[in-house]
Amino acid sequence: PAAPAPAAAPSTGPFPAQFVDLHEETTGFGPVNHTGVPGNKQWIAEAMGGAAILFDYDGDGDVDILFVDGNICAEPPHPEARSRLYRNDGGFRFVEVTREAGIDITEVGYGGSAADYDNDGDRDVFVGVLGRNHLLRNNGNGTFTDVAGEAGVQGPERDMSTACTWADFDGNGWLDLYVSNYLDMLEVVDHFRKEGRIGRSCDWRGFKVYCGPMGLPYQLDRLYLSNGPDPATGKVTFRDATANLADQQPRPSFQCIAADYDADGDMDVYVATDTEPNHLWINDGKGNFQDQGMEAGCAYAAQVVPQAGMGVDVADYDHDGLLDITVTNFSHDYNTVYRNRSRPRKSGGMLPSFEDVTVSLGVNLPTFIRLCWSAHFLDADNDGDHDLFYSAGHVYGEIDNFKESGTSYRQKNLLLEQVGGAAPRYVDASERAGPSFQVEEVHRGGGQADLDDDGDMDLVIAVLNGKAYIARNDGGNANAWIRLSLRGKGMLDPAGALVRVEAEGLLPQTDAWTRGDSFLSCSDPRMLFGLGKAGKASKVTVTWPSGAKQEFRDLDARAHWLIEEGAPAARRLER
Repeated sequence: PAAPAPAAAPSTGPFPAQFVDLHEETTGFGPVNHTGVPGNKQWIAEAMGGAAILFDYDGDGDVDILFVDGNICAEPPHPEARSRLYRNDGGFRFVEVTREAGIDITEVGYGGSAADYDNDGDRDVFVGVLGRNHLLRNNGNGTFTDVAGEAGVQGPERDMSTACTWADFDGNGWLDLYVSNYLDMLEVVDHFRKEGRIGRSCDWRGFKVYCGPMGLPYQLDRLYLSNGPDPATGKVTFRDATANLADQQPRPSFQCIAADYDADGDMDVYVATDTEPNHLWINDGKGNFQDQGMEAGCAYAAQVVPQAGMGVDVADYDHDGLLDITVTNFSHDYNTVYRNRSRPRKSGGMLPSFEDVTVSLGVNLPTFIRLCWSAHFLDADNDGDHDLFYSAGHVYGEIDNFKESGTSYRQKNLLLEQVGGAAPRYVDASERAGPSFQVEEVHRGGGQADLDDDGDMDLVIAVLNGKAYIARNDGGNANAWIRLSLRGKGMLDPAGALVRVEAEGLLPQTDAWTRGDSFLSCSDPRMLFGLGKAGKASKVTVTWPSGAKQEFRDLDARAHWLIEEGAPAARRLER
């Protein structure tokens, strides 16, 4: 077993970043989640709703929010259930523009991701639901058209699609799509009703609760490879290449993230699965995958038992240039951090390898009691390292009647501060990080973004059967920062690009340009790096999905820079 984390120096005051919860009354943003009937949920499909997709839909330079709503699974739908789009008007003021934008999603929705799949300069959105999925093509005028059917990514009626991630998996210069699926809820409902059973017919700690996921019919994830534009129509379509996921076993999948986990130059996929071993799909560079999660050490926790994987995020927390992974899990189990130890094979290529370092980092104790969902590596105080955010809330309301558990249905979120420099570890800063971390709710998905463009990361947090809210970061920008936007040469949205930032007095920082993260959600694609007291980033290195590598020097702090593939210099943006 890993050695316990060394004792951290005791805190003497507030965390530098104070998070303040903002609600609908002041922001205009506070959509209600309608997944299932509160207090009487019949099916596991009604336990996980509430996600956010953060992106600039109208091209005005700030971050808008698509809130993915749920619905009632097997009964008449809720009349108010609808995924909703909110336009950012600045100053933490949001206006709902769902109908004006042409968005009409009323199914049991779960999550999705935004990316420019058709390479026309604006971001489109995939939304996964229980049933036929949606691909909202951005028309470039503030409206969307649902083209999932004609594009070939709608999926079967029986799919329960929870999350997705975008990247160019086969190297043809067009974004492909990986979709996580959970289980066949239509079969479950039919089976229970034929047996005369209600959904809440399983026992948990002496209470009747809904069943699953164990013992229910899991589904296969789906892989869609882009055909590029049709020569006659110019429309971009996809083909189902799920067979390229070699020997895939059905598992209840949640968040997936595409990134180059083995540092060999192509895009792989990591998938958190609920009560089953997590997937690590290693790409051969041509869009063919082998699941190497078990061999690589990131399918299980250190105890070699599956956890209940929910959310995922990736970043280089230990400054060695390789992407590490964090996964959220069920209560009375810890959230996991996997350190990336991939290395060259003697026979050539890279050997993917990970180590569960949760205990040695000190992440195990603060996360053990809570049931966590969203996962974010973020530099909350801009001091040049990756802190950790986890959202929390239980799945069973009955837990409030089980006092011996030490936990509750509504829970507080967590912020873990990274300390230790070159020997990093984490300490719980939640009680010192402002009023947002005192909010007790049934939290679920959400994303991170600098919503007011002031140089620190804010949070959007969804609540099951409650109102989503914003946690505004006050004071994180006391330290310097730099914001980077990337634009590829062939593929405009360079999913999977790797960015390394160096600054005086700090260890190197590395992050990936990912499309899809957290829990069923998608954060702002713009990258924000904390620079501490440095006045500039002395060197920024970008490794593009094409394999090209560029270096840019002496970029001023407290500024937003656009880096274009092949351009001789970075360009400073006004906002």
